[in-house]
Amino acid sequence: MKLPLSIHARQIAIAGIAGIVALGVSWQANKSVLDIVISSSLNDKMDAQLSGIERAIDARGRLDRSRILFLPDYDTPGSGWGWDVRTVAGHWHVGPVATRMAYANGTLQVGHGAYSGRGWTKQGDRVHLRQRRSGPDDRPVIVTVIAPDSLIKSPIRHALIPTSVALVLLAVILAATALFQVRLGLRPVRLLRSDIARVRAGSLAALPENQPGELRPLAAEINALISQNSTTLHQARQHLANLAHGLKTPLASLSLMTMRDAEGSAEIRELVASIDNRVSHHLRRARSAAVAGGGRLKCDAWQIVTDLFAVLGNLHGGRPLRCENGIPRDCQLAVDAEDFSEILGNLLENAFRHTQSMVQVSAVVGQGRSWKFLIEDDGAGIAEHDVAQAMLPGRRLDETQKGYGLGLAIAKELTELYGGEMSLAQSEHRRGLAVRLRLPQAGDQPVHDTAA
Repeated sequence: MKLPLSIHARQIAIAGIAGIVALGVSWQANKSVLDIVISSSLNDKMDAQLSGIERAIDARGRLDRSRILFLPDYDTPGSGWGWDVRTVAGHWHVGPVATRMAYANGTLQVGHGAYSGRGWTKQGDRVHLRQRRSGPDDRPVIVTVIAPDSLIKSPIRHALIPTSVALVLLAVILAATALFQVRLGLRPVRLLRSDIARVRAGSLAALPENQPGELRPLAAEINALISQNSTTLHQARQHLANLAHGLKTPLASLSLMTMRDAEGSAEIRELVASIDNRVSHHLRRARSAAVAGGGRLKCDAWQIVTDLFAVLGNLHGGRPLRCENGIPRDCQLAVDAEDFSEILGNLLENAFRHTQSMVQVSAVVGQGRSWKFLIEDDGAGIAEHDVAQAMLPGRRLDETQKGYGLGLAIAKELTELYGGEMSLAQSEHRRGLAVRLRLPQAGDQPVHDTAA
């Protein structure tokens, strides 16, 4: 399963793995160099010992031990030093005997025909070997000197301690450098993301063109997409304006016909007038949007609800009603002000018509840069099985009340046009209806914490 790592995390991971591999290779390389240097120093001493032993061998291949001088290390029991001589005349040795030998290749030869190697004694101890072959092929003289392997391993181990500390410090410095490099290298990406958020919020028309070479094509494509969407939106709203304008003339004719027809009911004339008002509203909106070029929308929810309370309070002034506006003063929506007025106007008109004594509107911050509204009254409410029917255009649950059953359907449709949601339920705090709305927050409004 692939982990969804960010670019930042991927770069840090790659740098970390590369750093670990590089440090491992460096540590091993240092170890190898130390091995060669220390082994070479020891080999020089052992080559001198080889020469001293070879001088004690006569022309017939016999060894005269009395002629072996200046080898004090070999006379100390348990020192790990030893030598071995093999000729056609015999075999002589002192100290440990290497039962298994592994000679290095010729590249490690140190001259005079001597080779380095590794060997193991009967007890399993590892030793360092130095061997030289001389004489004719039919009478070879093979002299081997043996030294304890600790003479090489111990200095290497002591030398690697400060080297390892230095490599660890180097690793820390490299990690800090890689982190700084990644942060600095990805800074243009973070700035581009910030600019895209500003474009989405409407505070920036297009992305800046002074981008790094790798991001310049991406910024150009995004700007082209923004321009294309703006053109498409402008054309769509222009078509809406044309459609609304095309409907105005037939509606005007229909209105005149109903006024001339004495038998035409007042209800039909009122319905035609309501349709005409709605078409006029959308015509004004389409025209203003076309002139503005599709600018970002924003409205003050608290002020609109305050104004609606004042208007509806006068229309229903015959009853003592309590109106509570619990919307925060900083509640800004990415919704056309007339559309929000129509949404809340329909919902509040319905609440004022059915309430007994009070109507309350409140709002809290929701998820995904949105506001959640709650409109409540203390009327008769609505049964759960009637909720779906109440949302249908033209469906009226109470035929004794005046109206055409379009208010809730229109409010729901406008809410969904802005990507919001609307639902009906019985109020948890009062007997009446509770209407819940979710509408988008204005883009340039500070982001609030998500409400519980």
